This record gives sequence, C-alpha cells and structure tokens, in this order.
Amino acid sequence: MNYRHWLATGILSCAVLLSPLQAQDQQLTASQWRTRILDAYSKLDRYQVRKQINITQAGRESDQKQQLTLNIAIDRSTKSVAVDTQGLRLVGNEGVVRTQMVPDSGRHLRLEDVDPLNPATLERSWPMFPLWLWVPDLSLYLGTEVQLFLKDEGFKFSSRDVQLPENQKEFETTLGQVKMYLTLDTTSSLFRKAQVVTTGKTPDGLDVKTTIDFDMQYSIPKTWDAKTFVFDATNSTPVDSLQKMSETSQDASALEGKAAPAIVLDDLAGEPFDLSKVKSEVVFLDFWATWCGPCLRAMPETIELDQWIKENKLDVSVYTVNLQEEKSMVQKFIKERGWALPVLMDVQGKVAASYRAYSIPQTVIIVDGVVKKVYTGYSPRIATQWRVDINEALGLTP
Repeated sequence: MNYRHWLATGILSCAVLLSPLQAQDQQLTASQWRTRILDAYSKLDRYQVRKQINITQAGRESDQKQQLTLNIAIDRSTKSVAVDTQGLRLVGNEGVVRTQMVPDSGRHLRLEDVDPLNPATLERSWPMFPLWLWVPDLSLYLGTEVQLFLKDEGFKFSSRDVQLPENQKEFETTLGQVKMYLTLDTTSSLFRKAQVVTTGKTPDGLDVKTTIDFDMQYSIPKTWDAKTFVFDATNSTPVDSLQKMSETSQDASALEGKAAPAIVLDDLAGEPFDLSKVKSEVVFLDFWATWCGPCLRAMPETIELDQWIKENKLDVSVYTVNLQEEKSMVQKFIKERGWALPVLMDVQGKVAASYRAYSIPQTVIIVDGVVKKVYTGYSPRIATQWRVDINEALGLTP
C-alpha cells in the first residue's frame, strides 16, 4: 500500500492528523513530538495495522533470519480486537476473549468478563505471545503501560545518521538492554517503521545481536469485514486455562493414527511439492531450523537414514521441512555443510502448526497417508527407532 493510498483511507477524517505548518513541526522538541504521538494514537478509535516483521540474529555460526506477518484490528467503540499471525488467532468482543492455536481447532481458551482492549487480558490469554510484536501499537497500551515504549526522559531524536524522506523523522528510546528506533510519519504522527535491537549471550557464552524490523501499514475501514471479529468455534471446545488448551494443541502424538495433514510447499529450488502426490508407501519428515542446536545434531542421522533407505532400495521418501527462515540463508547454510536432502520451505509456519511441530526437531513417519509415529526432540536412540518403524511399516525383518 503506497503512501497516497494509505493517506486516503480516512485517517484525515478521523481527526488523527494535526496540521501545523511543516516549518513549525521542525521546531518541536522530542518531548513535544511525544505528546503529539500519544494524542494521535489515543484518537485511533477504529483501525487495522498489518506488520511485516523481520528478525535477524547475528553472532552464531551464520546469521539467522525469520519473517512473519501480524494483523491487528481494533474498534474502541465496540471494545473489539482481532489478532492473526502464524500459529495464533485471537478475538475479543462483548467482554469475552477467545484464543486458538492455528490451525488446531480441538480446544480454545475462553476468558469471560474481561476488557478485550486491556493488555493484561491479552497477556493472560497468551503469555507466550512476545510483547514486542505489539510494538509500537501504542493505542493498546493505555495509562502507565504506554510508558514502556515512550518514557519521557528516554524518548529523543535519533542519534543515527539516516536519510529519511522530508515527512519522516526518527526517534530512539532505550528500555533496559533494548534499543528501539521509531520512524514517524510527521503528517499523521503515527509510526510507520520500527527497529528493536538487543544484545546478549547464548547459553554457551557467544555474543549475539538480535535485530527486529517492523514495517507497518495502517488503514481506517469505513465498514468492517463480517468475519473480522468473529471467532469460529466449530468443532472446538472452550476451556478456561491455557494449560487445558495446550494439552491437546501441542501434543503432536495425538496426530498418530490420523490422516497426515496436507503439505503443499515449494522446495529450496522453488519447485512445488505436494505430499498427496508422493507415491512412496512411507514418507519420513524432519522439521528443523538452522538456529535449533538439537536439529543440527539430528540432521546427520537423517542423512544417514536416507542413505540406508537408498542402499536397501526401500519404498520410502525423506524430506526435511525448514521452519520460517529465509531461503537464501538456508541455501548458504546447507551448502556449507554439504547436505543433499530435499528441503521444503515452510515460510509461514502453517505446515509446522498443522503437524504441531512447536518443539523441534520433530520427525514424522507417514504410512499410506496416515501418521504412524511422531518423535519430538533428538537422541541416537530415536534414530535407531526410525529404522525399526520403517521396517515394520514395510513388513520387513530387520
């Protein structure tokens, strides 16, 4: 969505925009800008924001990259909120907040007699949901909560030397070990970009720097889509605690004996892959990511398994499924290691969610389209068991 189209969506008509002369804007102090920003966000009674979020970790063997999309819709007049991202659907209205792991529909969390626009309610609904994903949706953070992002004493003009369009200005603030850079559209007083930078150490003592870039596109809908604040609870049982919801949502072994969820992805070369078209009697899947240490220890075992299958001419196909990483980075990563296994790119994480691969590595053995066995984590004993399961599925004697 380009800037002119975004401006035409109705933000002007919602009294969000302030209209002093541009020359006067340039004379405002950081504190005065802060006041304008908070005022602009407080007047956003109805809006949608789409965030493209890019996460980069530097300092390991190679840079780790991840990308995700977050959509938020808020209507203050009806106290409604809807959040959609990979693996999560949250809807709050009429004093009720419902949360569901996507695409699992077995159970959903239901909180009653709550304010859906209260950040504490949202945190109770899904505490694993990283707080930084909301940044910088200040309209969600009222009263003292907003100080998390715009502390008066720490909010200042950016110290970085960056080239910005005339109608943009960059600010910075520090929250503990977190440095945040916020790019403001000076016409609307809304943030269009943000960058969060943290530094720390891995458990093995390596320095690591994490950079999270946000690109935000706002719109003010004249009417809401009928499905925006509707939670589909078909075939889903309401529960009153996150623990009860996750008992089935994250139990991958519950898939055993059921039809294997569909997989339609591109491989690392950009070629389409469809699990339903694989003719092999047995399919072996390995869900992994470059940042996952146990995954990297398990991968040589998967490669050895693939070689064993080929040497014995077994009717088995082996595929690895990479979770939500950048293709060019994964290509470089496996080239450096000389891996030759097929890599399917689950960029949005939807396939991993359908296989409940919330903890990786996760390996899945599918026999004639039915999930035979799911293994979470890695140990050499699991690698031995893979062969036992495959021989059993094929009716062979080890």
